Amino acid sequence: MRQLKTLMILMLAGVIFLWGNLSEGQKMDEERMMRLLKEFVALESNELHGFGAKTIVDRKNLKAYGYDKIPNVPIRNWDVTPIDLYQRLTRTETGMLGRDPTDIFIRVHLLPDREIAYWVAVLATTSQLAPVGQPGLPEGSWTGLPIGEKSWASAPNPKEPPAPGIGTANLVVWDGRLALRVNVHYQPLGGPKARTAIFLPIAEEDLEAGELAARIILAKATLVLIGWEQLPSLRLVVNGTSLRAKGSQGSLFVPVGLVMKALGCEGERKGGIWVGRWRGKKVTFPIGARCVLVGDWSVEVLRKGRSGVKRMKGVEGKVGLKVPVLYDGREIWVEGEGLAKALGLKLEQKGQTIALLPK
Repeated sequence: MRQLKTLMILMLAGVIFLWGNLSEGQKMDEERMMRLLKEFVALESNELHGFGAKTIVDRKNLKAYGYDKIPNVPIRNWDVTPIDLYQRLTRTETGMLGRDPTDIFIRVHLLPDREIAYWVAVLATTSQLAPVGQPGLPEGSWTGLPIGEKSWASAPNPKEPPAPGIGTANLVVWDGRLALRVNVHYQPLGGPKARTAIFLPIAEEDLEAGELAARIILAKATLVLIGWEQLPSLRLVVNGTSLRAKGSQGSLFVPVGLVMKALGCEGERKGGIWVGRWRGKKVTFPIGARCVLVGDWSVEVLRKGRSGVKRMKGVEGKVGLKVPVLYDGREIWVEGEGLAKALGLKLEQKGQTIALLPK
């Protein structure tokens, strides 16, 4: 039911921006945009297993947060009012001491241009580890896989014993006009009224859940920005199988799982990624990332004190994308040219039909 409702909402919304001219395109009515953020982009209760959801969509001028008084930032005019999405995802009744409840706090800011969005993201990383105006968290993510155009993260070592100050993990993502911040938070052992605030470190599975939330929200918000339901549908032929693609020859999007299945490739979605094998090589599509990973890859953990971050250590091949890997709640979508390049194939268009062919 939610998918049918979502399609109707998106069709009513129309095109907000043409992707190739995103910063100068025609703006959607702000009320409709706020409705889309709440009803389509925001996560529903139990969309992350076991987590209830509370959502607020609001607008507040950046000067009200004091951005215009921050030094060392090359933004001259902070008189900007973004559209903001706030979510609190809460899991209770787990029976796990120190992890009940678990909160995931999500803040998404839709800004008028890329530069302001970048600096809002950078300032969201502010800590005592770096001067104001420089990222205060190391680059990376909680899983080590790429997300957005740039991301910064920090999380306590999950092998640390309970201690003060380790009950929160932070992830900040910048992509285009979007700035996202996600925090995973535990209550202290003994509850919020405990005399001594001793925390468990954030568990790996809860970090993965928080990052999955960020990936889904980034992917869905991008769908809204490119006017997904107004993009024309085209016939895509893959190995004799007829599929539906979206867009045009200049910006074509194809459904990853259906295309790979038509090619005879074994694969599946695992959390925030689709991973399979093609001609003996692993192919990985991380939701919300601006790349496809081709071949084996690995991540490394960089630690400083009791906290750390994961980064890509090595990957055989990487195909860059102009648009993040998308997710509409059912299928994962990627730029057709990016998928073809990753697989060593080519796209050919005749009229309203596009074929994925060997080179």
